[in-house]
Amino acid sequence: MFTVLILEDDYEQQKAVSKIINEHYKDWQIFIAGTYKEACNLTSTKCFDLFLLDIELKHENENDLDCDGLDF
Repeated sequence: MFTVLILEDDYEQQKAVSKIINEHYKDWQIFIAGTYKEACNLTSTKCFDLFLLDIELKHENENDLDCDGLDF
């Protein structure tokens, strides 16, 4: 099974990208992370074949890791 991690902080974009992948590749397993930290946690427990990354991630507060999709 092909696994994909989508790192995207915008909910509408997450849904749109997931929908496009699901329409064309129904057997792919999709995981979504809204923050850098969530993506790091997912990669510590799973192996991924493809990463789709948001270049500029919003930070909810000053305690968030100051990292974006390029850092990931």
